[in-house]
Amino acid sequence: MCARQTARCVGRVWATPYRSRCLRTECRRPCRCSGHRRRLQPHGAAPLSIAQGYTGTTLSDLTFGVNSIHSNGAAAGRFAGLNVDSNGNVVAQYSNGATKVQGTIALVNFTNPQGLTPISGNNWLPTAASGQPLTNTPGGAGVGLLESGALEGSNVDLSTQLVNLIVAQQAYQANVQSINVDQQDVQKLMTIQ
Repeated sequence: MCARQTARCVGRVWATPYRSRCLRTECRRPCRCSGHRRRLQPHGAAPLSIAQGYTGTTLSDLTFGVNSIHSNGAAAGRFAGLNVDSNGNVVAQYSNGATKVQGTIALVNFTNPQGLTPISGNNWLPTAASGQPLTNTPGGAGVGLLESGALEGSNVDLSTQLVNLIVAQQAYQANVQSINVDQQDVQKLMTIQ
């Protein structure tokens, strides 16, 4: 009997949406109280028929033993860093030695780079004069390669520029001196009259 029907059954009640049954051995009859109907499948479901067949199976009395251990996976790893190769692939590196390509950097070229408008620092905006952007992967037509971990150096020879600055300063001083001499000559001429 079900625990809901009588107080004589004090065993634990196992209740699911499909059946409710007392777990005591003397009460192992299905619940027939109101509110609980014994259902073996959900509403609207068709009965399920599973045929089990054990023909052709055998049982061996050999002792069990592991013949070989083969692992085809990788150990757990943590993110260790990023690397960018010359083809523009951004590669994540993990502590277990695994690597995975996360994406590819695209490079853009313009038919007239001089037509770009500077907005701040090294940021530029395309204009009608610069033409449409031509996007390609590194090493593709019209764009260069990438070099990971390299810092772009200045394209100016500092020693040559310092020498040119000193020469320009000396030329400026000579020009100022000649202007002073010309002004003094003009004043002398004005005093002679």
